[in-house]
Amino acid sequence: MIIFALILWALLIGAVLFACYARYIEPAKIVVTERTIRVPHLPEGLRGLRVVHLSDFHCQRKASIERSSRRAIDLAMGLNADLIAITGDIFDICNEAARCSHQLEGLSAPLGVWAVPGNHDMAHNDPFTTMQAPPESVEVLRRVLREIGIRLLENTSETIAVDGARLAIAGSDDLGFGRDDVAAAMRGTAGADLVILLGHTPDIIDDPHAAGADLVLCGHTHGGQIQLPGIGSPWAPVWRDRRRA
Repeated sequence: MIIFALILWALLIGAVLFACYARYIEPAKIVVTERTIRVPHLPEGLRGLRVVHLSDFHCQRKASIERSSRRAIDLAMGLNADLIAITGDIFDICNEAARCSHQLEGLSAPLGVWAVPGNHDMAHNDPFTTMQAPPESVEVLRRVLREIGIRLLENTSETIAVDGARLAIAGSDDLGFGRDDVAAAMRGTAGADLVILLGHTPDIIDDPHAAGADLVLCGHTHGGQIQLPGIGSPWAPVWRDRRRA
């Protein structure tokens, strides 16, 4: 009986320590990972383009979240990015946008800071609700992002000139509320020398219109949500291929 009680206590303590690590320590461990993406036939003006990809800030009125956001922004600004992409869940709920947009101030890049909405950005009051935020709340979100220099793409694209080349940035709205339309997002990208598609959920890769992009950047899964040594991610919020997490 004593041994059983000790095992039970050990399991309980282990669970508490794991929960504390997952809640307070791991989210603050921000690691910069660099990838070289080779795109054939890229014009000279776009070679060496540096894109910084950020996602899932979940900005809210918590000191720990604000510290993590500021650290991520400081790291991003030290990477000499030509362009910064944010792939959704900028805020934990839509109603936090006006109160928490200051947490994202200071992000800038020569070719702009571009973003798409995530499911949390469009959620009303509760981040786990299935109720969409009302149009007036979404309009506030758009406005505050615009005021701090973040360009929100909602099933749209923009093409910019870069040293004689054409760079298209397309953004699909999130499929969590059925707002995604990759076809519409990609519609204006024809003729661009490089097409970057932003989306929140990795499942947009299965949309046939996504094949027109040279680079697809997504968030949502928080790097796999839970990663176990030797196993990987036993669960992640993707509908189809968990390896995308």
